[in-house]
Amino acid sequence: MFVVHAKATEWPKKLEDVPGPVHSLKLAITHDKVRITAVEGLPGVDEEGDLLIFPSRLGVKHGYNQADVVAHVSGETKSVPGAKPLNGPQVMVCAHATRDKRCADCGPELTVALAKALGAGATVRKCSHIGGHVYAGNAIVFRPSGAADWLSYLTPCTACGEAAWAFPTPSTLRWPAR
Repeated sequence: MFVVHAKATEWPKKLEDVPGPVHSLKLAITHDKVRITAVEGLPGVDEEGDLLIFPSRLGVKHGYNQADVVAHVSGETKSVPGAKPLNGPQVMVCAHATRDKRCADCGPELTVALAKALGAGATVRKCSHIGGHVYAGNAIVFRPSGAADWLSYLTPCTACGEAAWAFPTPSTLRWPAR
């Protein structure tokens, strides 16, 4: 689950320990299989505290009932009241500068390169710690089918090839060299 919270450059090293939306949800959701991470909002689209829930592919606007969210991510309900489906590919790129310098170096440029490579049909956002800093640049790709891929060692130069593999179109469909 991703919580829209501030700008990537403003996130403290341990975001989950600082009072705010990430910390609040972390305290409420005791299920150890749910990971809560911050994401930088998109101007004109997101507001502070909005949620992006995967693998459900749901967008939930701030002001939600926290108990409804907890029930959903715990598997007790199929949705959250007021949630809307997230359309198209969703890509989260680690750009958590205060957590690891490698992500600070790779994340912002990689976000721009992936957004350019994927075009208007995809949503690419900066997120906080997703693990594996030693493998930076890291991205989690949530496909419209519900599948997800964790990509690492990405660079702005390799982003176009990975984007073509992750979201094939008739013009980009090729066997990936992995």
